[in-house]
Amino acid sequence: ASLKGLVVEAVMAHPPITCTIHDNARQLEQVMAQRQIRRVPVIDELGKPIGVITLGDLARASLVGHDLSPRGPTSTLAAITQPRRNVGN
Repeated sequence: ASLKGLVVEAVMAHPPITCTIHDNARQLEQVMAQRQIRRVPVIDELGKPIGVITLGDLARASLVGHDLSPRGPTSTLAAITQPRRNVGN
């Protein structure tokens, strides 16, 4: 399939998933698994992007002793890589 002529809006998550620096990482990991996304934009108080948190970031945090999901980033990755239930959502 060609990406020619395809606009981002047609394949992006609706509504967009974002987080702030104050959000709970464990809850974010659960959202990433449920919505099958690997990266989440981090926004400031005005809604402007200030960074991106990735599943890899969460995996590294769990390796240094931060308690995330009970099953860890491996189960989140497994959930993310399942065939999408609703493309674009």
